[in-house]
Formats: sequence, structure tokens, C-alpha cells
Amino acid sequence: MNIYRTIIILLLSITNALGQATAEIDKLFENWDSKDKPGIAVGIIHQDKVIYSKGFGLANLETHIPITPSTEFMVAEMSKHFTAFAVLLLEEQGKLSLNEDIRKYVNYLPEFNETITIGNLLNLSNGLPDLESLALIAGWGNHGMLTHREAQEIISKLNQLDFIPGEAFSYYSPSFTILSDIVAAVSGKSFEDFTKNNIFVPLEMRNTSFSDYHGRIIAKRAIPYRSVDGEFMVSDPHVTSQGAMNLYTSIGDLCKWELNLITPKIGSVALVQKLNTPISLKSGKLFSPTFGTVTQGHQLIHKERGISKIYQTGVIGGYASSVFKFPAQDFTVIVLSNDGMPYNGYLGMQASYLFLEDKFLEPATIDFSKLDSKKLKKETLEGYCGNYWNEFSGNSRSIKLLNDTLRYVNGSGNGMAMIPLSNSKFQVMRDGDDRFIIEFKNNGQKKIMEYSIGDSDKSVLKAYKPVTYTTRELKAYEGTFHNSLLNISYHFVVEDNKLVAKKIKTKDIQFTPVSVDQFEGSEWFFGNVNFERDCENQIAGFNLSFDGVKNLGFVKIYE
Repeated sequence: MNIYRTIIILLLSITNALGQATAEIDKLFENWDSKDKPGIAVGIIHQDKVIYSKGFGLANLETHIPITPSTEFMVAEMSKHFTAFAVLLLEEQGKLSLNEDIRKYVNYLPEFNETITIGNLLNLSNGLPDLESLALIAGWGNHGMLTHREAQEIISKLNQLDFIPGEAFSYYSPSFTILSDIVAAVSGKSFEDFTKNNIFVPLEMRNTSFSDYHGRIIAKRAIPYRSVDGEFMVSDPHVTSQGAMNLYTSIGDLCKWELNLITPKIGSVALVQKLNTPISLKSGKLFSPTFGTVTQGHQLIHKERGISKIYQTGVIGGYASSVFKFPAQDFTVIVLSNDGMPYNGYLGMQASYLFLEDKFLEPATIDFSKLDSKKLKKETLEGYCGNYWNEFSGNSRSIKLLNDTLRYVNGSGNGMAMIPLSNSKFQVMRDGDDRFIIEFKNNGQKKIMEYSIGDSDKSVLKAYKPVTYTTRELKAYEGTFHNSLLNISYHFVVEDNKLVAKKIKTKDIQFTPVSVDQFEGSEWFFGNVNFERDCENQIAGFNLSFDGVKNLGFVKIYE
């Protein structure tokens, strides 16, 4: 009897704890519990069980249909996880090899001097430019849709790679668009049918599918919205390129998916381990940008207050999605929304704190007063001041001295204070638990600044002294410039002593001089513009570079 009594007491204790946690989570999301606003869906898994699955707000403001665990949302970047799984499932079945040339399966890829393998696609080391960025440059991003056929057409017209496959990484590339076509070619079925019959149906994920064309009717779809002057308007995702962005799914189904990754019914334990393995080059180098180390499943490994998490987020149109997994703590939280939030991951993290607060090894914020800081002379600090430039991403930063304190400035304003840790190393004072470290070095005659956030790769910026131009000098860069790949033109003019690029359906882009014939654009997709001159020293064109695209050429066609 004592044993049974102990079991009953234990079960009651667990039930009471879960009931209390459920009430706390309900309170966390109460702002979305509305009968006249769009909202969110939340799912939580702990120790191999779904302990919370609930919807808040409306899926459709016109029909007043509420959000439930069965409501479907487009999950954008999170789609890539499933595409990677499909590729690895075919590899496990012996139907393809990651070492194969992708031309074996796709006929629209142009001839390059280098071979691109399926592994290069999966590992983001293929050298192909980012299609979404090209669409933004072309003016399609905010006013049209990049269909799968359009994506294939752009790829077919490419005439160069950004780098030799296998020698570098690029987070932004058309890898998963092409991988979806490879899955279709290998399986003999459409990508949508293959994933449905081999993943979603076996796992009883009845509210999940890749939508391969825009405008398809999805009965349980949450309509995406955006807020304009306090009023909600219907938003449009604008993207249907399969494999990369176009998965519709629900909280209930994503919980089933995560349970399959814990105890696989589809795929093996080895396949799941492969999904969570960091991608690497032949040299062994991992890919760790500031937001985490990238895995083969296109998720990110990052430390949260000292413990490891695997996560991914997605934003498109009025949809936002996020999943945070803490493997050592057997805890997963998923949040989907349709109210136009640019990011909903903070809600998932707040839910995580309710369950894992005693598991974290470090505080939520850094106590900068406890750092072993150094006192540096004013002339030493002044030596680090100036402007710095990342020629690969087209981003500039500046270091300023204000009240005897160096400040890291990204854009306008006073920026963030920097605490000296040594004569050349500083820690930036910023919110969160990630250490933001800046170190100054000399590369020959050139001063450089290296920075890293948490365990990220180091970003290198070179010092530069901005050039200035008179209005007359800037007029040398005026004219109409054309790119044949996208069949688009930009007209450059001088307005208020600023060089400005104009194009229909794209807002004006203003340029700031960096060095002779080199400018930084006000839009990130015009980050680094290098003008080229002909034999008569006249402007003949320019090359455009930024994260995702390198040396996209424009030729001057009119004065």
C-alpha cells in the first residue's frame, strides 16, 4: 500500500506542477488571447512528451476562425530542415550520393569550370549567388513573387560562381531550391509528393505540405497579417520557390516531427545525428556566423546562458516561426504566428526560462562591472578611432571616443561602450549573454578590426579614410547602368550632393563614398559598389557585392 500511495502522491505532484506551468505559459501569451486579432500557436515538448499545445488569437479576421494546434502557418527558413532530411533519407536508402555532380539530376544549371556536388549544396559551399537577394535588386522582392520556375530561370542564366565550390561558405544561396529538384529527379515524384508520402503521411502530419504554387487553397491556413497604423492588413508571403521557404505546417504536426527526431520512425538515429552535425569544408572548418554554427539540417547550434541549444527561425510576409531545442535538458519549444511579428523567438525563450531557469549556467545578462578591465591612455584609445569596412558584406562601422570611452557605432548615434581587456582587446557592452569581443591589429600598413560574438567566426574589417566628392565630381558617376542577368537598369543621379540610384518599384538608394570609385549603399543589397573605368578613364560600369552576391556586373548604357 505504501508503494501505491507513493506513486499516487508522485503523480499528483507531477500533475500539479504541469498545471502550474500551463497556467504560467497561458499568462505569458495572454496578450495574443484575443477574439479580434491574429495571434500565435505554441507547442512544448519535455522528456519525449508534448506537455503544451495551444493556439491564441485568430487564424482569419474575416471569418473569426480561431488558431488551434491544427492551424497551418508558412514557416519560411524552417522549411529547409525538411528538405535536408529528404535528401539524407534518399542517401540512406542508397538512391543518391552527396559526392555526385548535381548536373546528373538538374538540366538547368549552366556549365561552370567547377563541379558542384549535392554535398556542396547541403553544406552551403556551392558558390551560387542568393536568388532572393537578386530578386530584391530586380525589384521583385516587395512587389511580386519569386516562383520556382523563375528561380530555375535565374540559375540557368548565371555566368559565374561567387567562389570555388568547397572552399568557402555562403548562408544565402539557392541550395535548397535545387535540392528539392534533385529529390524529385531521384525519386521520380514531385518534391511535394515525395515528402508527403515518405515523411508526412507516415508520421500522421495531416496538416503539413510543401505548397508548390502560389494561391493554392489550404483549408486550415492562418492568414498572414501586418499592422499598418494600428489596423491589420492582409500580407502576402510573395515566395513559392519550393524546398527553401514554402512549407505549411501546424504546431501539432511540428510536435510530431520533433518526437520523430527523438525516437525515429522515419529515418534512422544516424540520419538524425547527421542532421545535427555542423557543416564543414574539406579543411575541417565549420561555419559559425554570429547567429550560430550551421548544421546539415540547416539549423543552428548556439549556447544560451552556458547550455547548448539548437534552433531555427523563419520570417516571411506576415508569418514568423521559431523552434528552440535544448537536447541535454530534453526540452523543445515551438512558436508560430501570423500577426506580422518580425521575430517571435523571444516568446519561445521566455517559455524556456519558465522550465529551465535552474538549468542555465550563466546569467541572462553580463555583469560588466566584474570584468578585469584595463586603464588605457587617451592617445592609445584615439589610435583605434576611425572608420572600418567589410568589403565582402559591404558593411561599414566606426569607432569613436566619447568621454574617454571607445564606442562601437553601427549606423548613427553614440553606439555601444567598449571595455578594455588589454591594450588591443575590448568587450562591447550590449544586452544578452553573448560576449562581443573586438580586437585591433595591424595587417602590414593597414589597421584592421576583428570582432566575434559568442563562439562565432571572426569578422574582419579594414580601416579606411572616407573620401569626399564635390557635386561636380559625383556627376561623373551619373548614368543608366544595366544588368543582363536580371534584365534590369538603375539610373544614377546626384541629388543634394548625394549619389542616388533610382528604379521603378525600388525606393531610392543613397550612396556614401568609401574610397575612390567605391561606395556603400543605404540598402544592404547595394552594400558594396565598385565603379569601373574604361581606357579613357570614364565610368563604364560597376560591380555589386554583399552577403549572398559577389561581383554582379552592371554596364553603363546611357549618360
